[in-house]
Amino acid sequence: MDAEREILELEPIAEDPEVGRWLAAMRDTRRDTIRELERVSPDSLDRTPAGEENSIGTLLYHVALVEADWLLADILGPEAAPPWPNDLLPFGDRDADGHLTDVSGMTLDRHTERLDLVRSMFLDHLRPMTSEEFHLLRRRERWDVSPAWVVHHLLQHEAEHRAQIVRLRDALGAVPSTDVQIRVRPNGSYKVYGEVSVLDPQDVPFDLTGRRKRDPYGERIKLCRCGASRTMPFCDDSHVETEFCSVPSAATPSGLTDGEG
Repeated sequence: MDAEREILELEPIAEDPEVGRWLAAMRDTRRDTIRELERVSPDSLDRTPAGEENSIGTLLYHVALVEADWLLADILGPEAAPPWPNDLLPFGDRDADGHLTDVSGMTLDRHTERLDLVRSMFLDHLRPMTSEEFHLLRRRERWDVSPAWVVHHLLQHEAEHRAQIVRLRDALGAVPSTDVQIRVRPNGSYKVYGEVSVLDPQDVPFDLTGRRKRDPYGERIKLCRCGASRTMPFCDDSHVETEFCSVPSAATPSGLTDGEG
């Protein structure tokens, strides 16, 4: 039996596999952004700490606007682009001094809704492309550009601004994370995500130093599910040696009662 391994790949989300993998990378990048926004407090959206130029709200608006602009102005161009969505993006990107336009007075839900709507528009236009169309250069006023390069640029652009948002969030006081999730690995461990303590029968907490690892779903610890670990209650991959076999499904629950153990 293979050792328990993470599967790290990009499943295409378009008919053309190459285009689909690039768009899947955009999906994963956005997932990471939304995860970081979960700890943004509502009163920090419009605040700018000392030494910073922009608020979180301003950066979120900028990310959405830049994605829409690259799609409409550069990928589609004047020959094919629909009208600019003024109801969604009513403000220009920068003020007269070249700074990002200050965007305030909006809820986090409104910002994330805007990101979702712009992304839906982007995917609607790129999903039908073939790889040839995806790499085809478009001649624009300032440059020749392909959709492939635009996607590459947007991935980098969002990642850079996500790092800024995290820095602002933490400087202004992040909302403590209370979300805990347990993922059951096929034939393997329980992976526990979130801020948790593991207590022994005397309510003494185990030292989790070095046991927290980060994977695509967040920071986690692994707990034994096979019963054979030599580092109980933590997983040491003994399930591989014992050929532990268990793939429970939420669709077929094994029981509805809670025992006394």
